Amino acid sequence: LIPSTLAAGGQNETVQKDQTLTLNPGSYGRLEPKKNATLNLSAGQYAFERFKADKDSTINLDLTNGAIVVDVAENLELNKDVQIVIVSQVGSASDVTFRAQQGVRLKKSGQFVGTFLALGPEKSAAFSWPSAVVRVMDVFQINTTNASGEIGSLEAWVGLDSGLINRPVIDR
Repeated sequence: LIPSTLAAGGQNETVQKDQTLTLNPGSYGRLEPKKNATLNLSAGQYAFERFKADKDSTINLDLTNGAIVVDVAENLELNKDVQIVIVSQVGSASDVTFRAQQGVRLKKSGQFVGTFLALGPEKSAAFSWPSAVVRVMDVFQINTTNASGEIGSLEAWVGLDSGLINRPVIDR
């Protein structure tokens, strides 16, 4: 179930360069992991006003006690080379959901797991990793690499009243 709006409020959290922060589920202001920072999240629901992860930061997900849902009232931005890693022995990408009210910006060379949903007017999009399912309100292309080293690309189109139509393009 997807809410029509997302809200958050509370203390801003910044993870300084080369530092680690563990956050408990709850409501927060802006979240900014800086370059090379590590953020640890555990099972539960998180709400942030804005979430911007700088280059080379790592987000560790502990799914030992269940799923993680991250709601962002504004934009979710994961910059170049951001890594999202499941660190627990249990759980999978299907247990991880990121929802942003305005937009989701995923920069190149990152490692992302989970489902990413943009609910607002800004380039509404949804992504699910590692299965590379893409849903968008416009043409969108995503590049993937599987465990065998095969490089693939997926283009998708969605209309308001139509279903998902996709056309995979495979290169080696």
